[in-house]
Amino acid sequence: MLSTLAAANAIEILQILVKTAIYVGSLLAVGSALFLLLFRDAPETALDGARNGVVFAGTATIAFSIIGFFLQAAALGGSFGSAFDPEMIEVVLSPHGETMAMRVIGCTFMPMIANEKVRPGARASAMTGAILVCGSFALVGHALSPPQPLPGLLLFLHLIAVAAWIGALIPLAFAAGDLSPTEAGALAHRFGRFARVLVAVLILAGLLMFTTLTGSPLPWPDDPYSTGMLQKLIVVVVLLALALRNRNQSVPAMMAGDASAATTLRRTIALEGLAILLILLITAALTTLTSPA
Repeated sequence: MLSTLAAANAIEILQILVKTAIYVGSLLAVGSALFLLLFRDAPETALDGARNGVVFAGTATIAFSIIGFFLQAAALGGSFGSAFDPEMIEVVLSPHGETMAMRVIGCTFMPMIANEKVRPGARASAMTGAILVCGSFALVGHALSPPQPLPGLLLFLHLIAVAAWIGALIPLAFAAGDLSPTEAGALAHRFGRFARVLVAVLILAGLLMFTTLTGSPLPWPDDPYSTGMLQKLIVVVVLLALALRNRNQSVPAMMAGDASAATTLRRTIALEGLAILLILLITAALTTLTSPA
């Protein structure tokens, strides 16, 4: 994977960075909206974290999606000047224009949940926005081009699970910092029960999607795509280990009133965030520089 990155040009490197920002923003916005939908009775400080996430991440996603669209035109034309070439833009409009439109509309709808009390239909808007954002990724990238139903559906389920995990990190960190250990621990324990389903969907959908695209259930490092997937898998294992540590050690200690465990939880959440960022960076590189063999 490193050799593939070393051969990338400036436009491709910039595409990888912008894609990573789009992935982070999209999943954080969707996950924050899902947290507000599923944990409506959570402590206010946790809900504030989710509200901040859906608003700021949604806004950033819109901006980076527009930048990414013009970068796609630049990549197609082979120079930064091609970014605003009408001919290149016309070619990129399908399907990248459609995906950008879905993402922008979705990220416009989802923040309405942040003002749920004063916006009728906010929950329906948030759900619609989450579907549009996650669905936009099924049109390009891992699901191949042209879009294929099964990989697209698996990717959608995979992204929903990932987003729900990411979206809980900020609220849980806020809760661990502002609430008593027992209150924060109770919320983390509640999310932990829900996370069991998320992990099962995440792993199963990801495994089936990879098998559908490559014909093999596990990545074998015999081409750049499989090597990158293996690297992602290693980071995912680390991420799951961190989550398991929280569930088995930090959360029970917090529920027993241990204040130091809340600090440990916040540190572990930060490490989870870094692991997720690395996974999304690898994903951006894979979708930019490689394809399934």
